[in-house]
Amino acid sequence: MELYQGAINGVHDAVLNVMKHQDIGLVLDIASGKGNISYNLKKMGFDVVAADIASEEFELQDIQFYELDANKKLPFTSSSFDYVVSVETIEHLKNPWYFIGEVHRILKENGKFILTTPNVESLQGRLIFLFSGKLKWFLHEDIEKSGHIYPIFSWMIPKMIENKFKIIGLTFNDGEQMGILPRFGINFRPIRVKNRLFGEIIILEMQKLD
Repeated sequence: MELYQGAINGVHDAVLNVMKHQDIGLVLDIASGKGNISYNLKKMGFDVVAADIASEEFELQDIQFYELDANKKLPFTSSSFDYVVSVETIEHLKNPWYFIGEVHRILKENGKFILTTPNVESLQGRLIFLFSGKLKWFLHEDIEKSGHIYPIFSWMIPKMIENKFKIIGLTFNDGEQMGILPRFGINFRPIRVKNRLFGEIIILEMQKLD
């Protein structure tokens, strides 16, 4: 079964690669979209709960689904989940600091939080900002079409997770895509290096602190 991923190429694969090394448990897939991550996690043996603001998008009938707004208090009791997976969500939220606090609340002791967000500090992103004063992933079209409103910088992450999570893994989906003729959808990846300067999407694996 193939479902539309709704994320940059390689992000779902990178997240699932992190999850395949985890013990089986209960996962919340928040901002689940059509359900690609949920579907694959269930295939891997996890118990899965999916959630999204748009219930009409979710295509799976055999996974419990909650319609919710991740800007608000999450409708789950404290210490409910072993894992929370949040793919390309946090940059859409008005208060990502509050969201991280809610994820911390609903995770069990030593629970894991897998989070992805655009890397706004790549070399390409820095050059775009230098010459235009605008951030890659947060240009006018990104705000209007994709709803990107809150860039996450590397200096912010330790502050956002302070006393809540520790980072136990950090990677990127792939080397950053460059446009040759972007109007015609022609792109290439000149450097397939996964680091802060060339990585496209950050994938963080975090563990809940007591």
